[in-house]
Amino acid sequence: VGALCTIRVGHGTSEPIGLRSEVRHSVVIEGSDLFTTGMKFMPETHADRMAIAEYVHAIFQRQCDNLLV
Repeated sequence: VGALCTIRVGHGTSEPIGLRSEVRHSVVIEGSDLFTTGMKFMPETHADRMAIAEYVHAIFQRQCDNLLV
């Protein structure tokens, strides 16, 4: 907890984006070999903030488009 890392997220045909993040919590899911991990985005520049915003917007836009089909 508290460690800084970079999460690489692929999206579409574009290059993956690197999201600077801080681990907020990490807990073993009982009865499995999985973890639930909470991350806080820690953008360093305006361009980093825009990349996060555009990525999240694209996710919600896809969900909306799928509901309208």
